[in-house]
Amino acid sequence: MDTWALGIILFKMFVGYVPFKGTNPSKVYADIKARNIGWPDKERMEKIPEAALHLIDIMLQIEPLNRCGSSLGSI
Repeated sequence: MDTWALGIILFKMFVGYVPFKGTNPSKVYADIKARNIGWPDKERMEKIPEAALHLIDIMLQIEPLNRCGSSLGSI
């Protein structure tokens, strides 16, 4: 299963936009490598279930072995 892609989809479902925004592919890639996730402001974050935020955070780990669903990742 592609947990990274599912994390992107869940982020967009809960937040309303993709987690890595950039003006060009190079900027998006740099944000992914630096794990610069575009989390929403505090007011919007409070409306999203904490479990959903935690799951998304684990799904968007850079290292695949750290993502949930891997043999080492956990929820």
